[in-house]
Amino acid sequence: MNDGMQGELGQMKPYTRKDFDKWYADYDIIVEMPFFMLQSTLSAYPDARFLLVER
Repeated sequence: MNDGMQGELGQMKPYTRKDFDKWYADYDIIVEMPFFMLQSTLSAYPDARFLLVER
């Protein structure tokens, strides 16, 4: 995850869809995505749906 955060800050190459697909290959949904990787996730999956829940 540290690499992902550094990618978002411009210190490393951001994660791409190929990178995310390695993690999420067998899943249709994820829960508790780290907020700091939002931009990379949106770029990789532009048609994804997000649900934000405030407690």
